[in-house]
Amino acid sequence: MNRSAMVGGALGALLACGCESLEPSWPSYYGYIGNSMFNARNLGTVQAGGPVPLTVHGAPFAGVPPDAFARAVAAGMSGGNAGPKLTLTPAPAARADNYRVIAAFGAPRPGGENLCQASDPAVPPIRRTLHAEAAFCAGTNRVTEIQGDLPGPVAGPDDPKFRSFLQGLSNALMPPYTHNRGPCRPGDC
Repeated sequence: MNRSAMVGGALGALLACGCESLEPSWPSYYGYIGNSMFNARNLGTVQAGGPVPLTVHGAPFAGVPPDAFARAVAAGMSGGNAGPKLTLTPAPAARADNYRVIAAFGAPRPGGENLCQASDPAVPPIRRTLHAEAAFCAGTNRVTEIQGDLPGPVAGPDDPKFRSFLQGLSNALMPPYTHNRGPCRPGDC
């Protein structure tokens, strides 16, 4: 069978199934950026310093106050990382070691701006797909950064689909570490 017949057959099968959309319905994580500062085993030192401050930008759910949304994001991302589990707290206060996490919700930002150095990243809303970007920072130094998309609909910050997405975002941001390959990128491990 030639390639166009296979593609046509697959398309025909999808149309026959009554599927409303060919868009994926599962989350995706991509655009991992990391440097030599990251090692999941060293997160024990970060964990010992107490909760990690979280700054949240954007408001993907209408009618949800920013502080309630930030608390939901902190709860959803806490413990999702590889290695020693971190607790995130929506707090502007800095830690002595300057570790923090930043999460931005809205449309993808062009150019891969370093979230650790952005004072207020522009995050215009996007329809149908919830887009998030997160960075693990040591001061203004980016330790790791990741992007993720969650196809809609998403009911709100308490939706189990959203909470699962946040756990995956946290794991992709602070991924498992292998001694021979370093940090695992989404899809590697």
